[in-house]
Amino acid sequence: MRQKIVFFVLLFYFLTFLSAFVIAENNKVIFTEPPTKESPQNWGLTFMGGTYRPSNYTGSGDAFGTIYSGQAKYLGNQGLWADLSFEWHFLKFLGKWGAKASTGAWVIQKEYDSPKDTSSVKQLYTLWVIPGFISGVYRAHFWSWQPLVPFVEAGVGGFRFQQSGAQQGDRYQNIYRSATLAGVGIQLNTNILDPKSARSFDINWGVNNTYLIAEYRSIQNIVKDNFDFSGNNLITAGLLFEF
Repeated sequence: MRQKIVFFVLLFYFLTFLSAFVIAENNKVIFTEPPTKESPQNWGLTFMGGTYRPSNYTGSGDAFGTIYSGQAKYLGNQGLWADLSFEWHFLKFLGKWGAKASTGAWVIQKEYDSPKDTSSVKQLYTLWVIPGFISGVYRAHFWSWQPLVPFVEAGVGGFRFQQSGAQQGDRYQNIYRSATLAGVGIQLNTNILDPKSARSFDINWGVNNTYLIAEYRSIQNIVKDNFDFSGNNLITAGLLFEF
């Protein structure tokens, strides 16, 4: 009887040890060396902001230049521009060639007392413009740690206009116009400022390069009328992430 008890106790301990070993093997952590090469890169994401004032825009009702005149505290007589762009770099030959889709918003505000209004109370006029463009872009990027990369782009798209907070004769919405866009810019590779963090960013998130970017763009409406948003002074800056 005693031998049977000893046998079952030993068997219990043996099975417990065996099960613990199997569980440990299935759940063990294996440390591997991180990859030594950069992850594949075919895409780009850009966030930019800046200022813009169209040179030929009139609008509907009281003229744009009459409503949005004078100097604001921070932006002067400029409107605030912000955009988001997504790129596909489909060809890497003597630089990077890509297709780019972008959208964003431009807004300007001003307190204005319309002559059509019998009261002397000023109203806060707000003009919103939503851009959308499809462009081709070329970036003169020739080697991995290139510090400065010039680029150019050209595309076609258009704008949606809406003015609110205004007298009835000055209000309008859902007006669309087509336009062309051309730009030139420069990007600074921030990876060279902190290579260790840049490497970690690539390993953990797949972001190969992070750039500070600045661009000068010209916009030309295809239809020349009161909603002509053309101008040669769109200046923006921001960040470009390549992944």
